[in-house]
Amino acid sequence: MAKRKVKVEPANIELTPKQIMAMDKLRDSTTNTIVYGGSAGGGKSYLGCIWILLMAINYPNTRYLICRTRLTELKKTTLLTFWNVVKDLKRTEQEYTFNASELIFTLKNGSQILFIDVFHASNDNLLQSLQGIECSAIFVDEAGQISREVYRTLLTRIRYNLTENNLIPKILLTCNPSKNFLYEEFYVPYKNNVLSNDKAFIESTIYDNPHIPIDTINVMENMPENSIEKKRYLYGLWEYDIDELCLFDYDAVNEMFVDDIKPINDSAFYLTIDVARFGNDATIIILWQGYDIINIYPMKGIDIQTQISRINAIKTAYSVENKNIVIDSDGIGGAITDFFKGANNFNNGARSSNGRYQNLKTECYYQLAKFINERKINIYFKSNDESIKKNIVHELLNVRADKVDLDGKISIESKDKIKKRIGRSPDYADALMMRMVIGIDFSKVQITNEYYFRRIGK
Repeated sequence: MAKRKVKVEPANIELTPKQIMAMDKLRDSTTNTIVYGGSAGGGKSYLGCIWILLMAINYPNTRYLICRTRLTELKKTTLLTFWNVVKDLKRTEQEYTFNASELIFTLKNGSQILFIDVFHASNDNLLQSLQGIECSAIFVDEAGQISREVYRTLLTRIRYNLTENNLIPKILLTCNPSKNFLYEEFYVPYKNNVLSNDKAFIESTIYDNPHIPIDTINVMENMPENSIEKKRYLYGLWEYDIDELCLFDYDAVNEMFVDDIKPINDSAFYLTIDVARFGNDATIIILWQGYDIINIYPMKGIDIQTQISRINAIKTAYSVENKNIVIDSDGIGGAITDFFKGANNFNNGARSSNGRYQNLKTECYYQLAKFINERKINIYFKSNDESIKKNIVHELLNVRADKVDLDGKISIESKDKIKKRIGRSPDYADALMMRMVIGIDFSKVQITNEYYFRRIGK
């Protein structure tokens, strides 16, 4: 397919063939949802930004949303791409205003573009944040990071000045391959040729974008051949292999790490402490504010008394109440627990709260998976030691469901099995898991791993 230019006075923008395919769907009168997905570097963000800006230019007094899950990423990536589009279309500052605090771009013709984050703890919170906001179209960048509920909520907001402009509701979802609702509702029907006529799925890879530097492609081609990263981000493969027994979503685990200044948070501080048992194990102390992680303190080869002193120093510095401390009381952890009267003693084999799980540890891991998979936990911890991040990711992605026991209760693989597979104890993962003991209504815990619904017939 030949390249084609989009004529916009006084500029001509050259689009890739795949971008042209998407633009045709974005401009027709029948397609309301367009998924543009594939590898990194496929021109996804540029497509979304130019479509929205052209709509705002061509249809006066309309309103648009450009969304991403997190505000920091929206500002660092999508918004920068948007300003490149403004430049490419040769728009001058006399033609628009930009409210940097509210992130609202306003054209002289009355059209507006609102940049918003759609990361919310619940769908109700999202609805509240969007209350009163109606728009004419929506672009969601990196839509693989949003939930099905967020997607459906956004659809309800596309109703502003449509009839007046002879428009239909449209939403553009750009994404890398992911095993979420986009895979189920769009990719699979597309592959099976049963995708409804009001929806479109367009695959694009880095090789479809002639503007990507060859050095960038070379770096990605040098990734391990069988790695998930290469399959997804270079080849744009949706049928990449994942371990369906793993409790944690691959993308969600990696997206916990937020490269930004921690936002103001009025929540109380908490400490979770996984105490080392054997020579190569490490004591891991995690400092939380609410469900944000603001520091991690690994300790290895240090005697119990010194550990107690360091824990006490952190506790004092952040005014952590003993009731907000969770300590692994199995084994030698009991000596530390005795020092902090009123702290929560975590016993891995303790009975779960609702009887569906083999033990308390299993219940807490499933709740942790729910929180992480729904992007409710952020790690603002910064360190020159990249091994800490690598260890956290590696450990969580190796926490797997195990067979249902004889009583029909849900279980996870034992620590010994995980240790044998990864070569060390999952100390970081356990320290994260223990936070779930505090402030969680276990009676409302839901199973997040579909594997178990199949296994136990629920």
